Amino acid sequence: MTAMKLHGIFAPLTTPFESDGSVALGQVRNNVALYNKTKLAGYVPNGSTSESVLLLWEEVYDVWEAVRDAAAPEKILITGTGAESTAETIEHTNRAAKIGYAVALVRTPSFYKPSIDDHMLAEHYLRVADAARIPVMVYSVPVFTHVTVGASLIERVAHHPNIIGMKDSSGDMQGIAAIIAAARDAASEGGMAAVQIAAVAKRAGIAAGTVYRYFPGKTDLVAALLTEISEREVGAVRAAADVAPGPLSALSAAIMTFATRALRHRRLAYAAIAEPVEAELDAARLGARKALTGEFASLIAAAVAHLPEQDPALSAAALVGLLIEGLIGPLAPDATGRERAVVQSLALVALRALGVTDARARGLVVMTDNR
Repeated sequence: MTAMKLHGIFAPLTTPFESDGSVALGQVRNNVALYNKTKLAGYVPNGSTSESVLLLWEEVYDVWEAVRDAAAPEKILITGTGAESTAETIEHTNRAAKIGYAVALVRTPSFYKPSIDDHMLAEHYLRVADAARIPVMVYSVPVFTHVTVGASLIERVAHHPNIIGMKDSSGDMQGIAAIIAAARDAASEGGMAAVQIAAVAKRAGIAAGTVYRYFPGKTDLVAALLTEISEREVGAVRAAADVAPGPLSALSAAIMTFATRALRHRRLAYAAIAEPVEAELDAARLGARKALTGEFASLIAAAVAHLPEQDPALSAAALVGLLIEGLIGPLAPDATGRERAVVQSLALVALRALGVTDARARGLVVMTDNR
């Protein structure tokens, strides 16, 4: 079975009820029809948000069919199929596959808690994955099941080709942040090639299985790192622009901040924008570039009264391309050169491209040490 990669936001669907307690299937379809107008990647019926434990399985099947019938063709359908027994979970999973669902979300069994451990759970998930006709995701929701998905469990099941990920509803954001920070440190020293699960786990002081709990593989971890770098740099650019005295000064400050921060973190910046990576990471890089372009488009639009007539979105895309291409050489591991001169040159060229031909005379290109 070909490995599936999920990207985007998948909305957990609520289950509407009629006044007599039956499922309001018409309203299910109406809700999905409204969601089709959004950029959601897909839908997840029969999870905890759907009040799944209050439904008969025949009602669940009816909901699955209603969602399938109403969903736009491009929407990916994921659904909860977990039950207390392995055999019943397999039955529901393959029923979901027959109806047209792409992925099964399998919660942990929870009734016989004294007998539940990582070994038992691993056997459960591996047998389900072996028999399932669609990919499987581990679903950890300890607030309801009171069963914790441990690192040893994830480490054991993560290598099964039909187990593609995990929905972690434990709320452990600090654990994710620590892993991303360790990945960032690794990339700062050795580039994206150094972002390996075992190495990152060692830096974070945790087991490799804990990393797998949140990131099924290296590609997923690097994608999350690229997103974190993007958010951090966009935030820095915005902060620099916010304290500038005017719109042109804000634009200049944003350009110089981006270039300065890249040159002060050369290895990490080069890894993020230029180092060869797996093709699956192109989407994460494109997303980072779009986010930066959007920020510069806003700044250009704010300064439009002081610039020649232009399309802010188009100019921003060209500006980001200019900055990234202009930085690749200076960021290369064997590059030499003074940071100040590179930043000033890039800023002058970028502003001139936008129509500011006298940036130096206006005092717009001035280096400071707080970026």
